[in-house]
Amino acid sequence: MVSRTETVEYAASSASAAGKLAVGAAWTSQPVTDFVGINLPLSITAYYSATTGAYGNGSGDAAWAVLGLHAAGESIPTQTIDFLKGVQNADGGWAWNEWGTDSEVQHTATCVQALLAAGEPVTATEVISALALIDSAKNGDGGYGYQVGNASDLDTTAFVIQALLSAGQNPPGNWCAMVGCGYLLSEQAADGSFLFYGTPSLYATQEAIPALMHRPFGPLASWTYNCYANYLPLVLRDSGSTP
Repeated sequence: MVSRTETVEYAASSASAAGKLAVGAAWTSQPVTDFVGINLPLSITAYYSATTGAYGNGSGDAAWAVLGLHAAGESIPTQTIDFLKGVQNADGGWAWNEWGTDSEVQHTATCVQALLAAGEPVTATEVISALALIDSAKNGDGGYGYQVGNASDLDTTAFVIQALLSAGQNPPGNWCAMVGCGYLLSEQAADGSFLFYGTPSLYATQEAIPALMHRPFGPLASWTYNCYANYLPLVLRDSGSTP
């Protein structure tokens, strides 16, 4: 059980932390302006630089700040969109807070959702090039690796699915099988948890569930697709629908 003190300290630790809390609070119908006494939009904007348009230390903080503000129903500065575009790598990806030069597929998927949440169209050059980078990272098992060429991991695959849901990517055939829900479910352990490189992980489990339930961190695009019960049992159980 996380204490109120720990929550307050976490919210104050970075723009990305405050943004993640805002997403969680909004998703669970809790007041984002009084989350255990914290005004999360204010916590996010405390990190904003009107000079650069960034929140915190770079694209990682900025992307999660945007997603948090979007979840809270707050406006997003156009300077922040320009900042994210300005630190995009030539290959279409981003590195977390620009700590390195190699693009990270997982973080790129987050930035795609952030740009779309900020109102950028899916036809924007930056979104198109980011989606191309993501597509190049897809492996034969249906999953995606942290960087292009890496073995598939559950966290990255979940983030990619969420980015594709936001972008309205609609591959032919069965969507869940084509995009990677099959890979996610192949990584589920007998006790219900999900594995991160073969080890049960609470973090990985928390990442898998939103993707399997069609809940991107950014906006959900308009979709027409077909999913079978064995790919999305959580959604089918929740909605009572049939495949």
